[in-house]
Amino acid sequence: MFLRQMLTHFLAIAIICASLPPAAPTAYAAHVAPASPSSPAAAKPQFTLRSNMRIAAAPQLAEFPGACTPREISGATPDTANQVWLPLVLNGGSAAATAASTVKTAQPALLQQPTIPLDPSLIATPLDEQTSFAESIAFLYSGPNAVQTGVAAEAIVPEQAAVLRGAVRAQDGQPLPGVKIQIFGHAEYGQTLSRADGAYDMVVNAAQVTVCFELPGHLPTQRMVNAAWHDFTTLADVVLLPMDDVVSTIDLANSNEIQVAQNRPTSDGDGNRQSTLLFEPNTGAQMVMADGATKPLSALNVRATEYTVGANGPQAMPGDLPLASGYTYAVEFTVDEALMAGAIDVQFDKPVINYVENFLGFPAGAAVPTGYYDRGRSAWTPADNGRVIHILSINGGVAALDVDGSGQAAGPAQLAELGIDEAELRHWRSCTAPGKASARPHSPLHTVGNRQLALRSARRRHA
Repeated sequence: MFLRQMLTHFLAIAIICASLPPAAPTAYAAHVAPASPSSPAAAKPQFTLRSNMRIAAAPQLAEFPGACTPREISGATPDTANQVWLPLVLNGGSAAATAASTVKTAQPALLQQPTIPLDPSLIATPLDEQTSFAESIAFLYSGPNAVQTGVAAEAIVPEQAAVLRGAVRAQDGQPLPGVKIQIFGHAEYGQTLSRADGAYDMVVNAAQVTVCFELPGHLPTQRMVNAAWHDFTTLADVVLLPMDDVVSTIDLANSNEIQVAQNRPTSDGDGNRQSTLLFEPNTGAQMVMADGATKPLSALNVRATEYTVGANGPQAMPGDLPLASGYTYAVEFTVDEALMAGAIDVQFDKPVINYVENFLGFPAGAAVPTGYYDRGRSAWTPADNGRVIHILSINGGVAALDVDGSGQAAGPAQLAELGIDEAELRHWRSCTAPGKASARPHSPLHTVGNRQLALRSARRRHA
């Protein structure tokens, strides 16, 4: 079976599957427990690249578009009635794409080798009984060897001073130095970098703040924390993931048939899965810049990176999960051209269909509530439900789908309601075998974010 979802834009956000209402059968709300350290390590299975796919390193940019910049969203947000956030995460991050040869736009700064801060213990000022807390930590953001740079004058109020500390790690658990750390919406606090051991310290004023973590070639993440007055507050370790090395090229200018974008298949103790995006013929797209300007797109180089792989998946999530949700599955779509252009969104004039194997074992026909993490708002937002579908057979090159759990092939009216056309039914001939189930959501597509279950949705949403 597969999870199926239809998307209409790639936004610099992350997407999560919401839970079913509290009274829903427990089978619907089942979630995958985080892998234990003894679980099989996340694997990179062998697979055959499609003709439009290649292996390529991710763009090495100094800043990930929209990773720590507040952004107001116009238009109505989806209805949140009777929705409780659950573990599934689909991430659509800030992905914008355009053919570099046809669109001229300001390019973001490329990667420069960062200067790793010294261990604070080597530069700390001497203390005595008269030293106040604010004075004892001032060396962290002032002086020639400050580990926190770019702090505005008088930004730190002595009576409110607080210190955040923690560590950043790679997917394999090793320390990750050079990660840029900032506070969402508070440029006056400047920034710091993780040190050789992955640790960091940052001074702020006591309050609830959101900490942003960025490293070139990796997916950014955010964490909310209550900075304690005149104290040190330690955050849980954060894991940053490198963007997937499989790139799928989608040629929108010459599109007479469905085009496919996929990531490298993932496998761990929870099962095997692969995210698949289907672009309908004659799909149009435009890139949205930070100032609201739009530019037409003719080509996309798409990546899909799953967060929820292996023992460190929970620490890699794009944002803190809501208290009522559980950890399950998340994937982020990015577009290389979008990242290079600094765009915050890509909008499509036709829904883009997102599928993933139903490795979670949801029943056919189940509605899978979804939502997304919007980095520009530092918040989760609900989206339209996806659907679990079961491929019963393939006859004459056309798939027969169970979309309601009846065990019977869906008729034209049911398929039309979900936006499933003959081109999509014929697509399954070349990509899967009967007996598999999938999920397909009915909501817009976002890129630079995460999308997990292959759900299906057709709602058009604009940022």
